[in-house]
Amino acid sequence: IHVEVTDEGEGIPADEREKVFRKFYRRPGSTVAGSGLGLAVARRVVHDHRGRIELRAANPRGTTVDVALPFETARG
Repeated sequence: IHVEVTDEGEGIPADEREKVFRKFYRRPGSTVAGSGLGLAVARRVVHDHRGRIELRAANPRGTTVDVALPFETARG
């Protein structure tokens, strides 16, 4: 299963994209409110389900979050 979500916010510079997955991390100078937990929790949930989560720049501005999860049929 593959899901992408794109916002039109201020964006996340390439050198910060891995850091924003740390618990309580807030980018210096960020104007967005929050505790810094959302992406850390999202990464944990995705990894616990053997998936992947990545961030990339959206054009002309913003960030795209790309989530891929394995799909398995139910065994009966």
